[in-house]
Amino acid sequence: MDLSQRAVTWDWFFNDTDSSYMQEPLYLFSDTGFHEVQLIVTDIYGCKDSLVQLIDIAPLKTYFLPNAFTPNYDGINDTFKGVGIFDGIRQFNLKIWDRYGGLIFQTTDPEMGWNGRFMNSGKSFPAGVYTCMVSYTTARGKEVKNLKTNFALVR
Repeated sequence: MDLSQRAVTWDWFFNDTDSSYMQEPLYLFSDTGFHEVQLIVTDIYGCKDSLVQLIDIAPLKTYFLPNAFTPNYDGINDTFKGVGIFDGIRQFNLKIWDRYGGLIFQTTDPEMGWNGRFMNSGKSFPAGVYTCMVSYTTARGKEVKNLKTNFALVR
């Protein structure tokens, strides 16, 4: 946003590749990351002033947990795992406990889900309610998210 006073021309430069001469242009960055934006303004006497600002475009991240799953090998809803956009997720950890407080599954891969077996290869667990805890850090370590939920394994 332009906060200059008495300016009559505006020269915006985005990442040294694109430019605009509008007072308040709209610009869509092609990727996430840090982007340099420069504004040079000129008043009616030809005096110039400039400002360079680094803009942080953080990756989009969404993460949602289901409330049930059905590990019956029909190819539909066979694993308990989160869904969403994981590009901005770092230091991911998912843990699942049974009703007695025993840890029965854990992973650091947001794409991996629980199949209803002990550590995904041991004994099958019965239908019932289980507890899940997920923690992760958002892009560039800005925020730690902790999610805890109960969900149903349906047989």
